[in-house]
Amino acid sequence: MHYLNYRRMDQIKVGDRILSDDGYHGTVMYIGDVDGFQGMWYGLCWDDPTRGKHRGTIKDRTYFQCPYHNSSASFMKIDKLTRGIYFMDAIINKYTEKLDNYVQVEMIGMEKIRERQRHISTLENINATSLKIANINDDPIIFTYLSENLKELNLTNNLLSNWNDIIKLLKQLRNLENLTLSENRLEFNHKDIVESVSVDNKFKTITTLLINRTNINWSTAVSLVSLLFPSLTTLGLHSNYITDLTYNNNNNNNSSTDENNNNNNNDLQNIFKNLLNLDLSNNLLSNTNDLIELSKIESLIQLNLNDNKFKSIEIPEELTSVSYDQCYAKDIVYLREENEDH
Repeated sequence: MHYLNYRRMDQIKVGDRILSDDGYHGTVMYIGDVDGFQGMWYGLCWDDPTRGKHRGTIKDRTYFQCPYHNSSASFMKIDKLTRGIYFMDAIINKYTEKLDNYVQVEMIGMEKIRERQRHISTLENINATSLKIANINDDPIIFTYLSENLKELNLTNNLLSNWNDIIKLLKQLRNLENLTLSENRLEFNHKDIVESVSVDNKFKTITTLLINRTNINWSTAVSLVSLLFPSLTTLGLHSNYITDLTYNNNNNNNSSTDENNNNNNNDLQNIFKNLLNLDLSNNLLSNTNDLIELSKIESLIQLNLNDNKFKSIEIPEELTSVSYDQCYAKDIVYLREENEDH
């Protein structure tokens, strides 16, 4: 078993998430030399733009570019960075007593080990916020420590970097209902996800997904739900710099015929057929015509548009499938089905 197994920094690659020695999260965008400076350097885009000094350009040479902010990049040496730990290592460390000389099982006693395993196996709610989790354990046996009744998992503010890792984890947690991945930066590759999750192997028990402050765009979020989460009733997307609600379905053009047949069509109503609550607050939406797209989600009851760039909320005439119950607090809109009493 891994125990507090920090990944060696020489394993790091572009796209990985790191934690600096002064507590800032960032994404590795470049590894190599920097003109005028000796040694190997790691080019980083910081989640907090105030930590950076430039956008990835030094002395007229551009090494990489950071999205969203012009001064959120900097270069650092390896000894100032931490890659993070494995998921189960973090859970064991948090929810059981830390063991000295953990690998020397014979000195601890098997009964004591079993007692601690039983403690983890009773958990129905795991809060793994800010535990420096960067990777998911490869050995599926280690997940037998977790309860089959685990319903809620919060992975906010960790160092996860890829949706493939999330899929690997979810395949071991088949009864999970609520998943929070906020404040991570997860790379999305449509082809990889299609190859790793079959139509009949989606995560149908998950009804709540919170991916706030992850820099995900609307089109990617819709694709994720379509590919992985058919039963969602609540989706959190606040603070993601979302500028519009255009769904680019081009990713699916190369999908297999079987996949297309099983999905029927990828309109919003089919994808979000169970969605009741959608949080799009604190984004960059400004065009009320985007609400026409949301009107296709006939099940939607609550829509949060607070703190966007709308000058006002004007209901487009094209909205016929839902009616608006009330508007308040500037940009919050509640939607209810027309046939619902209100």
